Amino acid sequence: MSTGRRIVPIRPLSWARKALFAAGLSLASMAQPAASAPAAGELSVELNRLAENGDACRMSLVYTNGLGVTVEALELETVLFDREGGASRFLVVKSQPLIPGKIRVSQYDLAGMACADVGFLLINDVVACKGEGLDPAACLARLSPSSRTRADLVVTEADREPASAGSE
Repeated sequence: MSTGRRIVPIRPLSWARKALFAAGLSLASMAQPAASAPAAGELSVELNRLAENGDACRMSLVYTNGLGVTVEALELETVLFDREGGASRFLVVKSQPLIPGKIRVSQYDLAGMACADVGFLLINDVVACKGEGLDPAACLARLSPSSRTRADLVVTEADREPASAGSE
């Protein structure tokens, strides 16, 4: 009894086909955006996305630890500025533990705020930074903020200077 379908046996890939397949996989992986690794000794914080979530603006932050030691707790005091440059809200954002080289994403809902109203986000201070040889001042000096949104994530350069620089 014939169903009209032809069965074609599967042949093993020849070396040429394997090479073409591998080249295709390589090209596909290069097309994917790579997460930028922080420089050694830096703690990268990226404002990755602002997205409407009901009556709130959902803010996604991406943390990458380039410090070489686990950051057990990180708490950042931030100030959200509106589009006109007015300080709108003070927020303390907390991350989960940050393992060296691991990327961690955290989301925070800004209740009653539209994402279009967010001008920029200032990291005002590091409230807590716990880990071997770490303290809030050391973590503040090693912060590397960036943004993939139209709203910038910033820290003042004076905060990034080592505390010993002004004591000479």
